[in-house]
Amino acid sequence: MKSLLVVLLALVVTTSAADDNAGFANCDFEQGATGWGVWYSDDPKAAMTRYPYAADSTVAHGGQQSLKIVAPDENGCAFVTRGSTAMKAGARYEVGYWFRKSPELDERAFHVRFNFRPADKAKADWKMKSVELLPTRRKTEGEWQYRAGYVRVPKDASSSGSIGLYLREARGTIWIDDVQIREVKVGENVIADLWVYDPYRVELGGAPLTKFHALKERNDPILARAARYNETLVKSAFVKEDVRRCLRIGQSCPDAGKLGARMDQAEEKLARLYRAYGEAFLDLKSATKAEAFDSQANVLGVELGALGSDAQRAIADATARCRGAGQRWRPPPAPLKAGLPSISGDGRVNQIIYANRSTWDFQQLEKPLCFDPVHSTSAGSPRSDKPGHYDWSSYEKQWEQIRASGIPKKSCLLLFMTLHDGSWAPKWLLDRAKSDPEIMHVLRPEAALSKRSTGSAQINWWHPAVRDYAREIVTDMGRTFRSRDEFLFYEFQWEAYGPYVATEKGTREVGYGKYAEADFRAWLKKKYGDIAALNHRWDASYASFDDIQPPPDRHVVERRRAGPLAAEWEAWREASYEDWCRLIYRAWKKADPTKPVMADNSNLFRSFNMPNLADTCDLLAFHNSGRTFMPTLMLLNSISRHNGFKPIAQYENFWGVQEDHDRMYEELPRRHGTQKHIFRMTVWNTFLQVWWYSYTSAEYLTHYDGNYFDPAYALTTLRYRTAALPVYFQKFKRFQRALLDSRIVTPRICVLAPTASMRNNFPIGASQAEIYDLFWELYPRNHHFDLVHEEYFLDGRARLNDFDVLVLPYAPYLDERLQNAIGKWLNAKPRLLVTAGPFGVYDELGRDSGKLINATLPGRPLKLEFSDKKRWEWVDDPAKPGDALEICAGPSKVFALLKPFAQMKSTRGFVDKLIAQIEAVTNRAACDDKNVFELVLREQGEARYLCALNPDQDATAESTVRVKGVFKSVTDLDYENGFPVASRVEVGHTVFPLRLEPGEATIIRLSP
Repeated sequence: MKSLLVVLLALVVTTSAADDNAGFANCDFEQGATGWGVWYSDDPKAAMTRYPYAADSTVAHGGQQSLKIVAPDENGCAFVTRGSTAMKAGARYEVGYWFRKSPELDERAFHVRFNFRPADKAKADWKMKSVELLPTRRKTEGEWQYRAGYVRVPKDASSSGSIGLYLREARGTIWIDDVQIREVKVGENVIADLWVYDPYRVELGGAPLTKFHALKERNDPILARAARYNETLVKSAFVKEDVRRCLRIGQSCPDAGKLGARMDQAEEKLARLYRAYGEAFLDLKSATKAEAFDSQANVLGVELGALGSDAQRAIADATARCRGAGQRWRPPPAPLKAGLPSISGDGRVNQIIYANRSTWDFQQLEKPLCFDPVHSTSAGSPRSDKPGHYDWSSYEKQWEQIRASGIPKKSCLLLFMTLHDGSWAPKWLLDRAKSDPEIMHVLRPEAALSKRSTGSAQINWWHPAVRDYAREIVTDMGRTFRSRDEFLFYEFQWEAYGPYVATEKGTREVGYGKYAEADFRAWLKKKYGDIAALNHRWDASYASFDDIQPPPDRHVVERRRAGPLAAEWEAWREASYEDWCRLIYRAWKKADPTKPVMADNSNLFRSFNMPNLADTCDLLAFHNSGRTFMPTLMLLNSISRHNGFKPIAQYENFWGVQEDHDRMYEELPRRHGTQKHIFRMTVWNTFLQVWWYSYTSAEYLTHYDGNYFDPAYALTTLRYRTAALPVYFQKFKRFQRALLDSRIVTPRICVLAPTASMRNNFPIGASQAEIYDLFWELYPRNHHFDLVHEEYFLDGRARLNDFDVLVLPYAPYLDERLQNAIGKWLNAKPRLLVTAGPFGVYDELGRDSGKLINATLPGRPLKLEFSDKKRWEWVDDPAKPGDALEICAGPSKVFALLKPFAQMKSTRGFVDKLIAQIEAVTNRAACDDKNVFELVLREQGEARYLCALNPDQDATAESTVRVKGVFKSVTDLDYENGFPVASRVEVGHTVFPLRLEPGEATIIRLSP
């Protein structure tokens, strides 16, 4: 590693020669900003902050000046760019740069990207490809940070490319200097590095799979060596976890430091072993290189065995010393009975399941990963030549292929209904649509639906024939597989769009056409009873329900404020989508009540609501990425809690890992990040997980971190990061009785999921944005919250009195019944209402309201303004613009944000002020003095289970933990016999020290 870095740093020279920088001149900015331009938006009239950029002669890393970009607020961007005509199609480039930033700027807001155009625009199926540089190496020099990584130019790209220094949604200043772009020559750097994931090292797509199959077909001896390397890698990971257990109890384990040093040395040898494997792989006929690998593997295997034994002995000795000193503690809960994982028909998971969905050819190489013997099929549709005839043989054939390895014993069944914006539709149904076009969704005005893959169509679920077809196919599937115990569950609602479709001109609303509009009017009639009641409520004068016409599609005609018609239209569209999913679910359960049904959404909450999701499935599942992943998991937990503790699951599980997207190519942080992801999923009740997967030939391989194997050697070797899976699967398997038999302590903070405002969403996504931003300030401080749909308070599933703090995140539309209830809640006893934006300006139908505003902020001439289509601002006094209001409301307080949280969080002291307000009225169930741990407290009777994680991917964390309640015995369960934790009681809290390595997790039992 050091030698590579020295070579890289030697390339950092003050030169802008085309030969050295791939044709990009002035990358050291010694000529100022000459040759650099800027892009802000495709729309020149877009109301946004345009971040200025300029050369800065007062700040430089090398030479005399750098490039400076200034972000005055989070509502803008700058893409500072320049072009080159010297980049080669298919070539690989090494890119490095230095940057310095002001303290408040988040590095994740800065990206280096390359844009490419096709060489032949007429033949290409793409117009532009953007490749983001993700660092593989980092270095610090004073205030300057170095980042370096690789990009590959698309094969069919022209020689004209551009580099962009992209700063987006940031606040602060960044300086960039000494950008280096160097072509990696053929044959250079072909040996993979244990610590660096570099998919650009080889040709991607189907090439690695082709090479792997060739090796497998001839049973090349390198496969046996790959298996041995993979086993050694996983063994080293288990040994490392034992060493970490020694480090955690350092004072009781005097040899912990020495064991840690030995582990570091063992991992250095593992890195050399990986290089030796690479040498042997790249020269398959060399007996010398093969023997060199074997020899190193033998030596390392012996050392790991000795180190593992010594670590376990050190733990045993420490345990004996504690017992000898008179300490007594109960052992960990007894393990569950061994055997296959099982699920009840209602979705209840009886054992934690870590299942797999990968290419079945890889099952033997995946064996060290310790997946449960559950492997998902990928077939999603049968064959059908006419109504009532369904051939499910493709499912049977694939299951036989999967089972042939002898490893999987159980699987699941997919059906591509409510997939994206469509469903599987056989040819006979599509043929019928030619004479009955309303079988497909109707749009107003008409627009061409996006083309879908064969068999998938955007069918109109209001059409009677479509509904009959849906019942028929799922009924046939349920009857076919009802007696097949090897299939654990059904899955649908995959990446569902909700009541929207994609067209060739963008997203559009569905709900038009004679069948849909008739259903809309019937829904209104059922709700209001008669037209007079509707007219009174809407302040309208319709002669009959038949006179009511739907409003224009808001994607075609801008709708800044909804009235009763538009509000009810949006409510009906979401309710209709729930009804469509419910129809499918009920048909399945009637045909096969023995198997649960999973709903696997990804756009849930981001673009549509399903407060009654629990009525459409047995297993609440989802997958999405980045900063929305954990808030959505909190939403699923809230839906579960308020619907009889409906089970939570995860299908296509790797997307959540993308929260630390900027670390994707660094294997050590990624291992720690994977441990963090498993912790979060499991302790937050996701007891069924289906993990993806061995390899994908899709382009997202380079920006989604899901594949287990390194493409460098034809997918024969596991990545260093992947070894986190078996270690943490096994860890939580030991904990599963404690997890399955306990429940998360209910938080005292509630964030409203303001469904009326989200449906009538202008600006689009404003409510969700406030929730996401608030989450990432509260969650790291262990202020957990219940994210509750407003319907739950109205129908009694949730009670305001169960909470001390209520947050209204951009809720201008709010049912007056809920407004009145919140007013009473505030007057009952001291509480806190936090409002991130206007609340209750209108009722749920868009009529003027303001009841809660008048009760809590009397006399304030507040005015809601929109500077553009994305930003809102609540103006209190135009002469004295402010950021927030703090007002007493009876015995309670109101903390009202007048600007989006994203603009406020970087204001000095603002978040601390908000946290202080929250902590004045409620206590955290568990916390630590430095806010360095993620702590999830679960309860079982009088006992508590504290699930603790160090989320930092780079640094060890040490702090003092405080758990509400008095407990006499505190035991770390992450040891075979448990290990006592010294504790004391302070002001009604049990207090003890904790130390965790990067990404490390444990569970601690507290007993009264």
